[in-house]
Amino acid sequence: MYHRSFGGNWLTVCLFMAIALSAAQLTGAQEAETTSVPSGLSLEQQRLASRFERLEAVAARLAELANNSEPERAEQLRRAIKASREKGIAERFGTIVNLLETERLSAAAKDQTELQAELELLLQVLLEDPDNSEREAMKKFLKAQIREINKLIRQQRSLRNQNEEGADTNRLADKQNDVNESAGEVQEALEEGSDKAESEFGEGQPQEGESAEGKSPEGKPKEGESQEGQQGESQQGEGQQGEGQQGEGQQGEGQQGEGQQGEGQQGESQQTEQQNSDPIKNAAQRVERARQRMEQAEKKLRDAQQRDAKEDQREAQRELEAARAELERILRQLREEEMERLLAKLVSRFRDMLAKQESIYDDTMEISAASTDGKPRNLMLQSIRLSRRESELVRDAEKALTLLREDGTSVAFPEATEQLAEDMRSTAARLATADVGPITQTVELDIITGLKDMIQALDQARDELAQQQGDSPQPGGSGEPLPPGEERLLQLISELKMIRTLQARVYKRTQDLGALADNPQVDPAELKVELDKLAERQERIFQATHDLHTQANQ
Repeated sequence: MYHRSFGGNWLTVCLFMAIALSAAQLTGAQEAETTSVPSGLSLEQQRLASRFERLEAVAARLAELANNSEPERAEQLRRAIKASREKGIAERFGTIVNLLETERLSAAAKDQTELQAELELLLQVLLEDPDNSEREAMKKFLKAQIREINKLIRQQRSLRNQNEEGADTNRLADKQNDVNESAGEVQEALEEGSDKAESEFGEGQPQEGESAEGKSPEGKPKEGESQEGQQGESQQGEGQQGEGQQGEGQQGEGQQGEGQQGEGQQGESQQTEQQNSDPIKNAAQRVERARQRMEQAEKKLRDAQQRDAKEDQREAQRELEAARAELERILRQLREEEMERLLAKLVSRFRDMLAKQESIYDDTMEISAASTDGKPRNLMLQSIRLSRRESELVRDAEKALTLLREDGTSVAFPEATEQLAEDMRSTAARLATADVGPITQTVELDIITGLKDMIQALDQARDELAQQQGDSPQPGGSGEPLPPGEERLLQLISELKMIRTLQARVYKRTQDLGALADNPQVDPAELKVELDKLAERQERIFQATHDLHTQANQ
């Protein structure tokens, strides 16, 4: 873990520095080109090239050190090194140094732009979560096993109904044997997957002895504690109370009482399950107990003991339902962890964007105030710099938009992010022409407001997620719970609030543009273009509302 945290974070910081320095060199080369002054940037570029070479060497060393303890991280570092060498990034640094030394500034600026893009792609390789593919594979495995268990539950329920209706017992016994064999395949698949699941989901699950808190060594409740509180999370759910027991009102593990069958074995197996920290193994044990009930039911059917067989069939179904509940709980946990990571990443991105946008707005106001003092060339250069900074924000917004679209469960928030990106593009284009007038300032203020709205909504979503963890599943649009692992990143109420926020922004922008109609500094044609954009935005808000209502993204 030491190499993973140190290596990953250190390299990421270094690469961030490389990108920032490359951007600084790019700005310097372009400004030197604009003013036709020799750049003198070759020395700094050479230093940057040397730093990158050291970065590659350190990455190779860290990959070697992490090979045994963190193989996924080591492979990630090797992928980054391979990508760097295939693209010839180190050689690109040297090429730019030569261009700067010979004062070919236009070519140097072009190469620096391309190099900066390559460094950003390399950074994405380092920022990838090496465990993500494993989580996705595990989710796929869990969903497949849940489908198989659902099929078994339907078949078992059908057999029990046929038994109650008095169907031929020998035919039912044959069918029961078939269901038992299918359940054996599911049990085998779960047992094979449990080793992988233990390393992935061991944290956060009851550890050995943890579920027995409040019990004496014999498994009995301590004085003053209720029996009900002793049952672990993995035993909650329908059909899990007094499982494997005949008779009513028999709670607890291995609790003595009349009418229990296999008391010692059942209590021991349940205690083992409580102490097991692997929920998939718990599910496999549930399926195994269901198969035992199926075998008993088959035997009783062949002996024409239909009434007794019916009870075994019912218990087999309950065990299968309990196994399904275990797997669904893992899927929900996976989704909750995924949602927490995504929300934290989005909040961090939007906070960073807000700080940068506020800085750009302040500088825009300073340039606007200084525009009456002359020196138009210097003001033009300052405005161009602001345009480049705004263009960087566009890329940040597009990355956030990609995260939301890849998640695929939200409608209003991707639309809000896309609108922010459009406003940023518009602002960057205006600043590139030294337009720091009222419309530019109005759009920048709207971007700041929009970013604050997003941060507030996402922070609230994180709080709600923390409160609802472990609670009942999210309801869908029809009132039915959403399938495990398919929970929305943002609740419906949050989506509706964002739709309302988007509509409020359109209304405010309409008023702001209307107030500029009589401003002599505003070109009426330019104002008309902005109003047309606003009309298009209004149409998209309508479409987002319609998609939310019809659940087009579900």
